[in-house]
Amino acid sequence: MSLQTVSSCLNCANLMQDFQCGKHHTAVELLNSCEDHSAKASLHKSSSCSNCVKFGKANCANPTGAAPGMLCFAWTK
Repeated sequence: MSLQTVSSCLNCANLMQDFQCGKHHTAVELLNSCEDHSAKASLHKSSSCSNCVKFGKANCANPTGAAPGMLCFAWTK
């Protein structure tokens, strides 16, 4: 079986943490998508705090829990 990535709002660079579209300034849901979709860097099996650009920096979303080998949804390539 082959898994595919879909272009939904959940993997769009414009999605903000409160499930608001930063480009269209509207609430989005799990299955929403639009023509302005801009895919962001995806999590993969080797993603962790160690290779996140925010690790150890002031903009880390989880500074008290971040550690090598851990992963959160704020991971950034």
